[in-house]
Amino acid sequence: MAPAPGQRFAPFHRWDRSFFLAALIAIWLAILGGFGLDMARRAMAGQLRFPWIVHAHAIAFTGWLVLFGAQVVLVRTRNLALHRKLGVAALLFLPAMLVLGPATVISLNTADAAAAPEQLSFMSTQFTNVFGSAAMTGH
Repeated sequence: MAPAPGQRFAPFHRWDRSFFLAALIAIWLAILGGFGLDMARRAMAGQLRFPWIVHAHAIAFTGWLVLFGAQVVLVRTRNLALHRKLGVAALLFLPAMLVLGPATVISLNTADAAAAPEQLSFMSTQFTNVFGSAAMTGH
């Protein structure tokens, strides 16, 4: 919805704040359910050894998720000044995620010469998610 003449921002719907909270919760549940269960399985099997790029990827993406969570809380508590300042910090994560997301999945899949076809489909999902997010952020 476009802003009315003289308005700085488009009007918002009363459910906008709830949408972002729900999205934040869904993202954390998906991350914990997907990666958390895999990490628990690997830990029990003594297989928690990863290349450095996986750690860099985990730090960057977790940092972005923590920042996203902080942003949601700041809007919900009406601390918009700090929300705007942190919004600039979020832009610093974008280049790191654009590089680390695809680089990590390529690194892991090329390390395993017999990568299963489902890993290749996961690769395409990674590329779609990362570049789609970048396009939406730049919009």
